[in-house]
Amino acid sequence: HAGQAHRLGLLLTMPVHDAGEARRAQRSGADGVFISPLHPTRSHPGAPVLARAIWLRLARLSGAKPIALGGMTAARSRALNRASGIKPGWAAIDAWEDMATKRRKRQKRNAVPT
Repeated sequence: HAGQAHRLGLLLTMPVHDAGEARRAQRSGADGVFISPLHPTRSHPGAPVLARAIWLRLARLSGAKPIALGGMTAARSRALNRASGIKPGWAAIDAWEDMATKRRKRQKRNAVPT
């Protein structure tokens, strides 16, 4: 359905877990690829992770904007950028949840008693 997505002006994203999927994304003209898992993740316990070198190879092979999934944090994203020169997108569940918890604690600590 890649051609239909392009004709409709939609962004096309695809999952990438191996070289075959990366080549398929490249042939399909994907705008973004979700490459995972880069690090261990609670959502897929025990799943094998990609080494950074393999993740980078898949990102380059896909020809699309890479989006890192799997145990990502802001620090890990910066490290990936420094190591590769690629500025990947990233998504995470726990990282955002942790930030929200810290923000709530700060707000509570800074609250003015009434």
